[in-house]
Amino acid sequence: MAYKTINISLPESMKTEVEREVAEGHFASTSDFIRDLIRDYLEDKRIERLVVEGLNDPDVSELKSEDFKEMKRVLRMRIARSKVDNGT
Repeated sequence: MAYKTINISLPESMKTEVEREVAEGHFASTSDFIRDLIRDYLEDKRIERLVVEGLNDPDVSELKSEDFKEMKRVLRMRIARSKVDNGT
């Protein structure tokens, strides 16, 4: 995959936190950190689209706000677990 470069501006405190995460070995580079954040964001958006599709399905019963919060929590745990299992 060909990579393209973008530049972002961060407050010093955020830059320091990103560099700390990289230094502690949680990410290979600052770019890896940002790519991971973007992947998580895109996955959240995908999940939201699936939930909305489900809500538009007349066969789905009413869900409460707490139901969505719980589904999001469970899905994020599963995603995090699969990243660990896959070494990503």
